[in-house]
Amino acid sequence: MSIGLDPALLEALSTLAAKLGTTVEFMYGVMRRQAFVSGALDVITALLGAALGIYIFRSCVRKARRAPVEDQLFYYIVGGMCILCATIIATGSLFHGTNLIINPDYYAIQELFKLLKDIK
Repeated sequence: MSIGLDPALLEALSTLAAKLGTTVEFMYGVMRRQAFVSGALDVITALLGAALGIYIFRSCVRKARRAPVEDQLFYYIVGGMCILCATIIATGSLFHGTNLIINPDYYAIQELFKLLKDIK
């Protein structure tokens, strides 16, 4: 199996793989699968975070409707802050997760470069 890397890079990776007791193809395959799994977990985390934010917001709105007029603003502010935080977290996780799922090769090669940099 050839992963289509520069021969010099492939030689450096082969040295690293030999130190780890494996092959370059195996390391690359594991890192590629791990990128996909990590991306799927990021997408799931984003969806769960968004659902939790919506749930907290809806519960704050329900409490605000039952609360006295002077306390309603507090519940609306808390609910709005929860939606804002959930949106920020979900957007970041969703962006990173979809990138990992769509292009796992890029992240696998990026991780191999990090390994080589740490070894040198």
